[in-house]
Amino acid sequence: MSGSSYEAYSPDASGGCRLQDWHERELRLGHPRLKALDLVRAPELTTLRITQKAEHAPLHLMLQATPALTRIELPECDSGAVLHLADAKRPADLHIEGAVAQVDADWQTTRFLMERDGGTRPWQRVRVVAPTDVEGLSPGAGLVIVIGHEGDETEKLRLEEGDDWLVLGGDQLQHIQINTAGRVRIQNAPALTAITGNAEQTVLDVSDARRLEYVSGVGQHITLRQQGPSTRRLTIAGAWAEATLRCPQLEELHFPQAKALTLYYCERLKVVELPLGVPTECHGSVPDSLLASSRLFMDESTLSRHLEAVHAGDHSQVNVLLRVLAHRHKRGEVVSALRALRSLCEAGVDPAEVWSVRQELLARQLKRSKRKKSLGLTKGEYARATKRWDWTLPDDLAQEGLQADLAIWRSCRVHCDEARDYSSVLGNQCRSLPCLSALVTNGIRAEAEPIDHQIMTRALQGMAEAPLSRELSQSAEGRALARRLEWLVQTDRIDDRTHKAILDLMTAGLTVSKLAELFERLLARQPKEIRMRAIRLAYASDQWIQETFGIVANPRRVRSRFLQMALTPEPASPIQEAQ
Repeated sequence: MSGSSYEAYSPDASGGCRLQDWHERELRLGHPRLKALDLVRAPELTTLRITQKAEHAPLHLMLQATPALTRIELPECDSGAVLHLADAKRPADLHIEGAVAQVDADWQTTRFLMERDGGTRPWQRVRVVAPTDVEGLSPGAGLVIVIGHEGDETEKLRLEEGDDWLVLGGDQLQHIQINTAGRVRIQNAPALTAITGNAEQTVLDVSDARRLEYVSGVGQHITLRQQGPSTRRLTIAGAWAEATLRCPQLEELHFPQAKALTLYYCERLKVVELPLGVPTECHGSVPDSLLASSRLFMDESTLSRHLEAVHAGDHSQVNVLLRVLAHRHKRGEVVSALRALRSLCEAGVDPAEVWSVRQELLARQLKRSKRKKSLGLTKGEYARATKRWDWTLPDDLAQEGLQADLAIWRSCRVHCDEARDYSSVLGNQCRSLPCLSALVTNGIRAEAEPIDHQIMTRALQGMAEAPLSRELSQSAEGRALARRLEWLVQTDRIDDRTHKAILDLMTAGLTVSKLAELFERLLARQPKEIRMRAIRLAYASDQWIQETFGIVANPRRVRSRFLQMALTPEPASPIQEAQ
């Protein structure tokens, strides 16, 4: 190819174009269907101008072996272009003018990927500069990539407001001052010892800065990843809010103003200075130094691994697990906590300790104050949990969570007075169909004890007296419970008191038609009881019928239907049939 432009071409059917072995200093091209350009081997090219592209689609550029390239001009694009750069060495200077959403590079010893956060405006320009050129830069609402070259002796950098920054290399770089409120990433800075932040919204990401010991000033979040040998002491001073650390060699952390902390495999950490109750999420083993002051979190895989160790006989992490589980009070995580507490019961952990954590978990869910739930519980808040059975659970996991809770209670009540005293709360505080369903399931187990039957009966009686709004007919949970109760009332596994409680509940919770169908099915097995109930319904007042079955119920038709049922002749007994 020859000439400085190449506009007379058509992209392929997918909107792509591939050019290679370009030997001019400038390339200018554009097409209304252009979506992607691959440019390979253009050793003399200094300027690339894209004049036109396909509408409503981001432009993808892949530039490989373009060592002399210093300027790229892009057409307007709301979503921003995506650039892939590859070469044998890093460029000394490169200016990209136009909207950019992502840029990644593979320059042999230097690799990176930077992309704009979703929902934010693309960078309006990208500049690749040397450390010595940083001081004279004007703000540009873009991304500045600072590349330290071999022999560069810059010891201090100041990253100004108006841009995001990526700092790569810099063998002599010791201190960075951050004045921007945007994103800052620092990679491979072996001599860096200190960072100072001057903007509250700064988001800082540092990797492989093995001598970094001190971060001060203000900022929103710092992420620090150390791969190889690195400093054993880190201080995050000033008003930095949050930190995420992956530092296997770290032994001492001072973070006095922390609002949140996440640790990945910082298993050598021995000394920790944090505010009391700061939320701390741990991936890997939890350092003992965190037990006294932090609100601990674990990811599910770490939690499972620790539970397996406890079941295998290793109880060294039981205290850690109990502390973690006491804080998993949110609606989406409390079922997991209840399952884990049940598992600890099965592994033989002290029932009193398990029950205490279970009560703390419920107390945190019941907190009314707007204060952070990570703070300590008052005596009143803890006492309230001893008198309530009122979990907030995901609808699809409610039964699983409640069954796990009842399993904890069964395990602990034998050895723990507090759990045994809670028995009366379960029956009296049953105020929802999921809770009632759980108590019925618990009460009809083959290994159920008398106390389980008593609580089930008490809950059935209490729910029969409460307005159910036909829930046994209208909700899936209610219909499933109604089927279970219908089966139960026909067995000999319950006493007369429970039998009456079930029929009272069905009368209060079913629609007229569903109740009549139920009575018709039960009439042959329990004629006297069902006839008596049908007679009472046949002579009920208009007011009672409409209060019980709703204002849409027709009292005359209701009475007529149940009167016919009451007057239906009883089926003949075998003796009568023989006579």
